Amino acid sequence: MPIIEIILAIICLFLLIYFSGYLIPENYSAKSSVVIESELKKAWDYITDFKNIAEWSEPVESIEVLNDPKKNGDNGNLTWMEHYKTFSLKLEVLDHIDYDYVKIHMMEPDFVEGTIWLMKYRQIADNKTQITIDATGKIKNPFFRLTSKLLGNYDKTTNMMLNEIAKIYK
Repeated sequence: MPIIEIILAIICLFLLIYFSGYLIPENYSAKSSVVIESELKKAWDYITDFKNIAEWSEPVESIEVLNDPKKNGDNGNLTWMEHYKTFSLKLEVLDHIDYDYVKIHMMEPDFVEGTIWLMKYRQIADNKTQITIDATGKIKNPFFRLTSKLLGNYDKTTNMMLNEIAKIYK
């Protein structure tokens, strides 16, 4: 097969994959839940102290707090960077009610626009707490939409996070 035909076939395949992504809605949602062996207050205090993430989340190499309103005495939102091996995520707490829920906005990377994680905490027994993550967002890039849909990344990410949290309390 001549080289031109191979190049054209590769270009056509790439275009087919890229434009297939336009058939998948930009908006996505995922919901996962886990029950851990812990009192609500103890779980909340540890998990929502986001400086601890690198201790219990295996892929996170380090945390860099960018703004901590409790320390700075300002009215801004708690903002931090999660540093991974090959990329970093910038996140902020939009809202919370202690021992009930925390709403986290993923500010970067920019290919996932407006991603919000609503983490709900509920005491279901003396030493058992249920944590639920409702994730919503928009993936602008059609290639990322297609790969996320095919690989099931919506649910995998929330499940991975909850499994890492569950390991703390085993």
